[in-house]
Amino acid sequence: MGRHQWRPHGEGGRRRPALLERLQALQKNRYNIKETARAMGVSRPTIYRWMRKNNIVITRVL
Repeated sequence: MGRHQWRPHGEGGRRRPALLERLQALQKNRYNIKETARAMGVSRPTIYRWMRKNNIVITRVL
């Protein structure tokens, strides 16, 4: 048997946040991708990939 142990989803390990939690993280970090990624413990490309997958677009108002 290898070093890794199989665990059903939700039992220990990293949990994948739901859509609402991700949106709240973006709002909390004032839509700053770098800070949101840091707070969630993922990379910036992961945040951009998730946004693209869920059709989330952030526009700047000047």
